[in-house]
Amino acid sequence: MSADALAAACRFTGGFDRDIAGLDAVAELKVGKTSVVVEIVQGRVTDAEVTAEPTVTVPLTPTQVAALADGSGSPSEDYMRGDCKPVGSVRAAAAVFAVLERAETRAALATALDAG
Repeated sequence: MSADALAAACRFTGGFDRDIAGLDAVAELKVGKTSVVVEIVQGRVTDAEVTAEPTVTVPLTPTQVAALADGSGSPSEDYMRGDCKPVGSVRAAAAVFAVLERAETRAALATALDAG
């Protein structure tokens, strides 16, 4: 459920509030054994079904997802500590982290987790 909640939150908030040139990624978000793929184009998360191979896989634990939702966690900080080890493009991982760490995404994630 956490991976689906992450994807739903990202799609609901649409990524950034403005286009960001070059901030593109196809990201697989893995939480435990579940995963979901989202596409970020120019800093915005698309609703389109993704058919491309992920440029990055971002593994997160349920604890990291809960901390992200309550505002106490940060995938960027987890990465710097070595607690989050994305596989693939570091630039794409940075794009994913930026989308996940927005206040709007965190709020949507908290709502999605409460509903699930």
